[in-house]
Amino acid sequence: MSKNKKQIRFDSNHIDSELSKNNECVQNIQPSPNILKIFKSSGYSTEEAVSDIADNSIDAGCKNIWIDVDSDPGNDKFYRMQIADDGIGMTPTVLFGGLVVGAGERELQESVKNKDEDLGKYGTGWNSSLSDLEPDSVDVHTSKINRDLHTTHYSGQELFENNWELKVRKVTDDKLINDFEKKVGGKHGTWQVLNKITSFPESNSLDDVLSELRTKLSRRFYKYLDNVDIFINGVKLIGEDIMGYDIPFREPKNFSNSAKSYQSDRIFKQTYDADEINSYITTTEHKVPDTAEITLEFFLFPQTDVLKKGDFTKYYGWNMENAGIAFFRHNRGTVSYTHLRAHETREDRVWRRVGGKK
Repeated sequence: MSKNKKQIRFDSNHIDSELSKNNECVQNIQPSPNILKIFKSSGYSTEEAVSDIADNSIDAGCKNIWIDVDSDPGNDKFYRMQIADDGIGMTPTVLFGGLVVGAGERELQESVKNKDEDLGKYGTGWNSSLSDLEPDSVDVHTSKINRDLHTTHYSGQELFENNWELKVRKVTDDKLINDFEKKVGGKHGTWQVLNKITSFPESNSLDDVLSELRTKLSRRFYKYLDNVDIFINGVKLIGEDIMGYDIPFREPKNFSNSAKSYQSDRIFKQTYDADEINSYITTTEHKVPDTAEITLEFFLFPQTDVLKKGDFTKYYGWNMENAGIAFFRHNRGTVSYTHLRAHETREDRVWRRVGGKK
C-alpha cells in the first residue's frame, strides 16, 4: 500500500511557499481516481462496453471468445460477467499499460496497438468499458505463450485508497492455473471476471441482457465470425447482416440455413483514399493519415410487401421499411440507427462515434 495513502494532493501553503521562493512550483497532476466515475457517464450500453472488450481479444489474435453472465457467487442480488479469450495474452508490462488512462509508448514498450487493422487503441476504451458496466471489481488473469500466469485485482475504490497503485502478481496457485487453462482452452489468453455488477442499463432481466448481447454482437462482428467464434452463455453467435447483402435476410419463422432468403441490392460503392478525404479538411491537425480510407455503400432492401410477409421487423429489431444508417470501423460495426432517428435526434451522436471510442 502506498505510503502516501492519506497525503493531500495539493498543499496550498507549500505551493505558495515555493512560488514565493522560486517563482515556480512543480506538482504531480496524475488523474484522480474519480476519473473512473466520469467514465461511467460515457454513454456506453452493455453491448457497446462488451464489444470494446471483445475488440481487444480480436486484436490479440484469438480464435474464440467466451462471454458468460450469471449471478454473482458472493451475492445473488448482483451479476457476474466473465470474458475469456485464447489470444496471445499480455505480459505484466502490457497489463499495467492497458489499464493506464491514455497509455502511450512509454507504458506499452512491448506492444503498441498502432496497426491499421487494429480495432482498438490503448487509451480509455478498456477503462471506459469496465467502468460503464459498473462492477465492484475486476479480476484479470492473463498469460502469454510460454510465460507465467499473472493476475491483478482492479477496483476503483482500492485505486482511490492506494493513490493509483495497482498490484500485479505471478500466480502460483495450481487451482487458479487449472481454472484459467480450462477457461481459455489452453495455456495462453486472457480471462476477466467482473464481480458484483449491480444492474445493466437496459434491463434488470438477465434473459433480456443475454438476448440483447447476442443480437447486437452478431451484427457488430458478423464479418469476423468466419474466423472467430463468440459464445454467450454457451450459445455460438450466428452472424446477422442488417444490410441483408453479405448475409441475406432469412425467414425468421424458420431461421436456418435452409430458410427462404431475400438479398438486398447494392446500388453504390465507392472508396475514398486519404488524399481525397484530406482535400475536404482545412485544418492540418484534423488531416487523416496516409493509410486512411472511407468506403460508402448504399443498399436497396427487398420490397416492403416482401418484408411484411414474415416477422422480419420483429425479429431483426428495427424498422426495415425505412432507410438505415450503419457505420463500420475495420469491418466491425460501431453504431446503426434508422434514418429518421439519426436525422432528428442522434446525428451529432452518430458522427461523434464514427471516429471510434478507443
